[in-house]
Amino acid sequence: MSIILQTGGAGGGGGGGGGIELLSQYLSTNANTASLTITFAASGNIGDPDAGDFLLLFAFTPANSGEDIAVPSGWTEEFVHVHNGGYYHVFSLVAAGTETSVLLDGASTEYAYSLYRFTGVDQTTPIDATITESGTGATKTPTGIGITTATDGAFVVAADGGRHTWSSPTLTNTGWNWKAGVRANAAIISGCVKQATAGASEVPTFSVSNPAEAVHQQITVAIRPAS
Repeated sequence: MSIILQTGGAGGGGGGGGGIELLSQYLSTNANTASLTITFAASGNIGDPDAGDFLLLFAFTPANSGEDIAVPSGWTEEFVHVHNGGYYHVFSLVAAGTETSVLLDGASTEYAYSLYRFTGVDQTTPIDATITESGTGATKTPTGIGITTATDGAFVVAADGGRHTWSSPTLTNTGWNWKAGVRANAAIISGCVKQATAGASEVPTFSVSNPAEAVHQQITVAIRPAS
């Protein structure tokens, strides 16, 4: 598995002046394990959260696996989509400050996941708008999909993942924080950006080399700032 990290320019990291702030982001693909424990304090991961931090987790199993992922203990399932035998989940957690890891369980094949840690998120209604997903996901190259935010200062977070033989996945939008991970049969690319004014969001633009046969989905989420 290889990971590419790119930190965007102005506007990508949350900035000052209150509102939501992106504290850290981690992304990986892991092969052929019946369960996967993601340890927050591990090198390069998001770090142990403080009380009130908001964790957002995209977790995918590849097409044709037919294997779902159980909702991790204490987490909320915000969204699930099933396409061509692959499962695409969004989980969230308002941290108590005692959490050190999360367990992904239920599949015996590859997991692709992207994990975010934010501060300044509305703890009662953290999801700002109806989550969107890319539909059929049968194209060989990723196609971005936006979301219509309801609140000024919302954070738009997108992930595209599944069974790929992509090379060099890239998110080309200016100002986004993003990462990508690739393996022989799985890949994921994920990024986020703060949107100053409510309304239709900027659509993430993904680019890949070697866009060979792929079955994948993109999910886009908006999270709401604390008032």
